[in-house]
Amino acid sequence: MSSLAFLPILPGLPVDQVVGATVRVQLTNGMPTHYRLAQFAADLGYGSWQAAPGATFDLPVWLPGFQQASPACWALEAKYADDSTEILVTPAITRGAVVMPPPDLPNPPGYVMRATFATGVPYHCQQYNDTMPAPGNNFWPFDWSSELGGYAWSTERTRAIDVGETPDDIIAAHVYARWMPGAPNVWDFSPNTTALKAVLGSKNLDLKGGKLYFAVLCTHPDGKRGRYHLYGSSRAVGVGTGDAFVETSIAFPSGSNADWRCSFGADGVPIGQMPPGPSFAIEAVELIIRDFSAPPTGQLRIKEFAVVQP
Repeated sequence: MSSLAFLPILPGLPVDQVVGATVRVQLTNGMPTHYRLAQFAADLGYGSWQAAPGATFDLPVWLPGFQQASPACWALEAKYADDSTEILVTPAITRGAVVMPPPDLPNPPGYVMRATFATGVPYHCQQYNDTMPAPGNNFWPFDWSSELGGYAWSTERTRAIDVGETPDDIIAAHVYARWMPGAPNVWDFSPNTTALKAVLGSKNLDLKGGKLYFAVLCTHPDGKRGRYHLYGSSRAVGVGTGDAFVETSIAFPSGSNADWRCSFGADGVPIGQMPPGPSFAIEAVELIIRDFSAPPTGQLRIKEFAVVQP
């Protein structure tokens, strides 16, 4: 009988960051020609077909990072020479500490942060979820496609509403400064050359009236910390359709710019007591979806997410 299973994972305390693991594919119905992989079987149709190296092979995968241990699965569809297919799903696994893969490569010159997806999903770019299995800093990995030069993707099965925000939003991509190779806890966004950049596409994406925007987490000189959306009709991030990707680049404005909206104050500080805009000491950068009437559906594709600082 064909099987898809995780290789043994080291036991340990759960952590709240995405971590690497391995699944072993064993196909007994013949020699496969191709396979595709997704975190949920319902999302396999969005996956890209890869040439199968044999009837038995290992694949690297990411597991979600949760405040509390929680089960995770992956799914695989195999295709055979007669075009028949077979879908396999791993048994749920409760993840603990695992051995991390090598750190991401340093950014090229002119970038504070750059996440590109030509060959896979870099560790430092993840999705944020504070609703499962319990409120807190929980993270969900992206799925990945090798098509169209490579891109990360998510659907309604891997995106989640951040219910702690005002208004509720979806943090579709998240990068902490501390996750970058050799980076400090905060970035300095004070140079007037700093710009936020995203290259996005989609398939069957319905934002339910919402739009994508850039957002940041920052630390103020008085110690207050909060999240700010760069919001307004001229601030929406473009999203391509079909096989097209749209690039958006926006100069990072000062904290006095009227387009900033504070959506969250850390440590219980009410939004009304937060400064109206962020400082230049940035803990994290994000792509967020807001103003939707219902949870958005369909595939959001990310080819690049970056902070440029020539």
